[in-house]
Amino acid sequence: MAVMIVALLIVIGWVISIRSCARVPANTIDAAGKAVVNILEKFDQQHITRTFEESLPELSSDPGGRLELAALTLNENLAESNNLTTAWGYLNLGSTVTAIQVPATYRYYIRLHDPWQLDISTNICVVHAPRFHPTLPVAIDTSRMEKKSNAGWARFNAGEQMDQLEKDLTPTLSLYAADPRHIALVREECRKNVAQFVRDWLLKEQQWQDGRFTAVKVVFPDETNFLTTPSTLELKTN
Repeated sequence: MAVMIVALLIVIGWVISIRSCARVPANTIDAAGKAVVNILEKFDQQHITRTFEESLPELSSDPGGRLELAALTLNENLAESNNLTTAWGYLNLGSTVTAIQVPATYRYYIRLHDPWQLDISTNICVVHAPRFHPTLPVAIDTSRMEKKSNAGWARFNAGEQMDQLEKDLTPTLSLYAADPRHIALVREECRKNVAQFVRDWLLKEQQWQDGRFTAVKVVFPDETNFLTTPSTLELKTN
């Protein structure tokens, strides 16, 4: 803000000097001064969030207002085991074990029109971004799916158990997508891509000049200890 105020004073001084040396119409000088003030006001603490949100419709390339952030592919293993005994537990009829292994790709996105908050901390743009969500259903590569079953000597339900395991595949992977362990694997990639998205906006609005913003820090709603964390990325002009 100090740099911005100094820049404003320099521009005003420049305009005054021009006015004293040449006969420039007063309304032209006033318009130039107002334009400078408007540029600076757009990015003060009070207006920066509103300015960003107003630009979101033109920044979004997705018709649904989504910003895709990360993709993670894992080989997931689902298994079901069922044991059966008879004769009051004295005769073991064996166990039926079925298993499916399949590559699953988890994708995560932010809804651009969820609430955002942008703060100014010295020369850092602190972005309080919306929560990111998994794209459902989870994509699977059926061409690489492997299915195995093993039935006990007196068991004949392997096919039925495999059918049920396949039916449970989609809802089970949806639960995995929201699991904290999967979220932890993509969190930093999501953070980096949100920071790049905001950086591109700052560059578009020419807000990296004159030291107005030199870095972006991204914070998600479930994070609290962010005051001492480093910036997500530094802004570069080359």
